[in-house]
Amino acid sequence: MALPVILARLGALTRASSFRAGIQSALSRGLNIEVLTDPKNIADVANKERKRIMRKKRMALLRTAIHGTNIILDRTEKGYGYNGAFKSYSPGYSLKRAAEGRTLTPNLFYTGRMLGSMTQKVISNDEARIFFTNADSSIKAAENERTRPFFGFNEGEKNQLRRVFFKEIMR
Repeated sequence: MALPVILARLGALTRASSFRAGIQSALSRGLNIEVLTDPKNIADVANKERKRIMRKKRMALLRTAIHGTNIILDRTEKGYGYNGAFKSYSPGYSLKRAAEGRTLTPNLFYTGRMLGSMTQKVISNDEARIFFTNADSSIKAAENERTRPFFGFNEGEKNQLRRVFFKEIMR
């Protein structure tokens, strides 16, 4: 099968005395590039590219899910959910945290077990999942989600994840 061939043409230089002038002229004009393909092989090239993309899809999904997990963790650490800043702690809980020397910025971090158990997995050729590895963390996350929504993405973050996915596919 013939692959596409790229030809760069500088033009013919016939005399040695005109060599320097010809090179300078060609460099100032740039290169003309022609892509020559055999039309019956275009389908083969498209099929090969499709197969290459399908092979990379699972890894791209996993890397996108990892990036999504990092978005959630980074945003949560700063005291933000996907809808904006977290609701403040109650006065009683704020006193308890202050007495223990902990931050008063809601960041869903107390022991680190809940956020530390967040992981990701590719479950099909079209889907990856971010989840918690144990039941206690899942329950705790669901309770936190009611008062301080953190386990999701806003439109800007979704666009960022799309860019990560397509960048990984096209590598």
